[in-house]
Amino acid sequence: MRFLHTADWHIGKTLFGRSRLDEQEQVTAEIVDIAKREKIDCVLLAGDVFESLAPTGDAERVVCDALAEFAGAGITTVVVGGNHDHPRRLAALRNLGSPLKISFGPIRPLQLTAASYSFRKAGRRRKSLCCRGYRSSRSSTSAK
Repeated sequence: MRFLHTADWHIGKTLFGRSRLDEQEQVTAEIVDIAKREKIDCVLLAGDVFESLAPTGDAERVVCDALAEFAGAGITTVVVGGNHDHPRRLAALRNLGSPLKISFGPIRPLQLTAASYSFRKAGRRRKSLCCRGYRSSRSSTSAK
């Protein structure tokens, strides 16, 4: 099994008021190309998919295009929400993603839940992936 771990895409982030969507499209296209070229079995997108809790339609398109490319190449994708991602936005994509081998979860920032996924490639042993959502320092307890 070959995994590609990515994180912190922050799609929709601007720099001094300038859109960076063109750059972000190029970077996500490069990630897709790497996954295809390296024959990746599963891409993990670990948090902060979007820059904003309310991304623009263009930002959503960039992310959905990349996820569609992974699905079209038969690459399983696991998306874990971060503190920049609105839980309801990612939850809304959950039903759509399931038949495309795109899993979302855990998706609630500050929620201390975990999700695990099992993968098996023909003729190989089963592999597992366990993901836990974003945990802020405010929600952590400290030992005395």
